[in-house]
Amino acid sequence: MSARHIAFAALVVGAGHLAMCEADAQGPASFARRIRDITSVVLAEQLGTRLAPKQRATLPLGASVSGELSHPARLAKLGVAGAQVGARVTAFRPAEDKLVIEVDEIDPMPRTRRAVLSLDDNGKLSVPIDNLSPSRGPRGS
Repeated sequence: MSARHIAFAALVVGAGHLAMCEADAQGPASFARRIRDITSVVLAEQLGTRLAPKQRATLPLGASVSGELSHPARLAKLGVAGAQVGARVTAFRPAEDKLVIEVDEIDPMPRTRRAVLSLDDNGKLSVPIDNLSPSRGPRGS
């Protein structure tokens, strides 16, 4: 076996050892937090919307669903007051515990409002405490 072969073998073994050490640094898989699927119907209920046809059954990370506002009071409890019945509501899940809501209206005048909401492990929405401003209410409204 030549010196070149020995050096190559040492490189392969070293790279494998480095990959194993890096994997161990991430911690055991049992401690990884499971990203929970949230049901779109449950979210729509809390937002006071009717889901549009052919929407996803669950809302995984990076996905969105949309619908039509049918109960504006439910949306107002989450910080987006004054929206009219029939407004388009889109919910996007950028992180495990965050939901970005966008409300688009055309009547009586074109208007778009956004709010960032917290999402707990059970799928319950709430206004994050750090989003409250004494003068404006929830950020994005």
